[in-house]
Amino acid sequence: MANFEYKNFHKYWKPINVTFLEIFSSLIDPEFSYSLIKIHVISIEGIVIEATHFSKKIRANLSIFPTIEKCSMASVISLSVRNQTSNFNFNYKIFIFLPYNWFFDFKIYISDVFHKNGSNISKQINDFERSSAALENFMIRKTILNCNQT
Repeated sequence: MANFEYKNFHKYWKPINVTFLEIFSSLIDPEFSYSLIKIHVISIEGIVIEATHFSKKIRANLSIFPTIEKCSMASVISLSVRNQTSNFNFNYKIFIFLPYNWFFDFKIYISDVFHKNGSNISKQINDFERSSAALENFMIRKTILNCNQT
């Protein structure tokens, strides 16, 4: 893929979206025993991939749609998604679609429409130091690892 042409990028979008859903299909809701995809917390409509040819950057935005407006587990769900993206399999599955020498940026968003504190949670989850500090807490880490079925 060293000879990547921007005009052919549209054929890579669909496999990347489907790959995102495959990666997150093993995550379950912390309160219930249902998959996040099954209860539509994560859906293909919430995955937006933008490519900037000039700066050689691909940005993937994942929107999470909590089931209720005051969901207390929205931050835990976001942390489990962030934890899943730090996995080696995620990096391998995504980078096989990327052209050589391009930068990949991944962000998680929760809209204020779907959650009362959505923008605040989004800021905390996308801050690497805060996410890492939260994952160092034993109880939070245990809950997040219970969200992963595999």
